[in-house]
Amino acid sequence: MKTLYKNILIFTLLLFVFTNIKAQENPWSVSAFYTPSLNNELTQVKQDSSYNHSIKESYDSTTLFSYGFSTGINIAYRINNFEILTGIEYGIQNQKTYNKSNSVHNFSMLTDVEIIGYAKKRFFSIPLYLKYHLLNKKIGMYCTVGARYSYLSHIHSGNAYVEYYHAGTNNLIKKDKFEGEWEKLSSNHYQRKDHFYAMLGIGTSFKISESISTFVEPNFSISLNNMYKTFPTAAIAIHPYSFGLKTGIAWHF
Repeated sequence: MKTLYKNILIFTLLLFVFTNIKAQENPWSVSAFYTPSLNNELTQVKQDSSYNHSIKESYDSTTLFSYGFSTGINIAYRINNFEILTGIEYGIQNQKTYNKSNSVHNFSMLTDVEIIGYAKKRFFSIPLYLKYHLLNKKIGMYCTVGARYSYLSHIHSGNAYVEYYHAGTNNLIKKDKFEGEWEKLSSNHYQRKDHFYAMLGIGTSFKISESISTFVEPNFSISLNNMYKTFPTAAIAIHPYSFGLKTGIAWHF
């Protein structure tokens, strides 16, 4: 008897869902987009101890916000207010670090020096997002949630360098390419190449015609994976994250 009630309930729910699905006039869409982003890293202590917390504080003090971008093509299919979206994305993510020292090599004078390091990463991503349309007007509103798989195609030291400044000023002393351990940090030797990101966004769209619309979507993404495979320490995990502003145009058919 319980099995019968269960089957009746499932059948009723399925019947309700399918009878409430309305035929969408233009269910498919293809969109092109560009997303400038502001990037940084979130650190987590793996095992609670004063030593591990000191490592976290030291690492946090050296990381700075940096700029990046992504661009690509999305394909979506819409059913009622829901929309399933995938596609291909390409982007560049910059990494920026800061340090201060009074014992830098290769200087003829002892002085407080600010050290800023830069590294550039290129990546490809495949997203799988679920979009829910909150408002279906000429000016619409929606929210997006989902995940994407990102693969770092190139982490290269060719665009990795370090700048030395007199502390408290903008006076550049010298600029060098990363060498030794710095070069290893910007290579595939330490950093993992594949990441899974969780993403949350809320956006607005503007319908130009029945087949063309534009959109603007602020969003937040964070990697679910530790950025480094073996470095800098087993004490902390480092998760890249970004704030983005996705803008683009969509064709509906």
